[in-house]
Amino acid sequence: MRRSLRKAFSRSVAARFLAPIVITTQVCEMSLDISADLLCSAMCPLPSLVQRLGRLNRYAAEQSEPKPAFCFPFSGYPYHEHDAPEHLQASEQMIIELKELPCSQLMLGEYVERLQSNEELPEYSAWLDGGWISEPMPAREGDNSITLVREEDVPVDKRLANGNYCKEDIIPLTIPMLFQSGFNFTARVAGYPIAPAGTVEYDWDEASTSGKGAQWLRRK
Repeated sequence: MRRSLRKAFSRSVAARFLAPIVITTQVCEMSLDISADLLCSAMCPLPSLVQRLGRLNRYAAEQSEPKPAFCFPFSGYPYHEHDAPEHLQASEQMIIELKELPCSQLMLGEYVERLQSNEELPEYSAWLDGGWISEPMPAREGDNSITLVREEDVPVDKRLANGNYCKEDIIPLTIPMLFQSGFNFTARVAGYPIAPAGTVEYDWDEASTSGKGAQWLRRK
């Protein structure tokens, strides 16, 4: 897929006549070396928007004309967490301030740096701020993901005589998820924490390769 995109967006004269149109998820925000002449994007957090703009007019010469970008309003998954509105507002503010200016990636990067230098980030410690109750949290910074198995997917017929499972049977059932505060894992299978039934929804059809994937269910 990546090779096909690079070929379609190559700088050769022949490729320019193809006028490819690509509809993609946020997976193309990073690590994709293509240069588009037009970008249409849903509103998203500022760092993501800057990354998407990096796919626009990527090979611009010093005197070349700027290429247009359009952002349309959006709310919902995956930008539905409690702090998402603030991140989306930051993107809207940048668009208001820079919409009439030809912007380079350097200018966008400097804008994000100025915004971050004035931002006061709240700090939370599950150990120190939890009072007499603490909650399980990742020990390492920079990665709030956890690999788990849904209780609904634990195969009863694969249980061994000693009550354990073969890891080879469980690995295909594992799901990487962003850690969700408030969810406690009291059981494990083959070393992986088990998400209690009704806490993780998984929507994916292998035949059609379509669906929303895995997401936390909101607590009532």
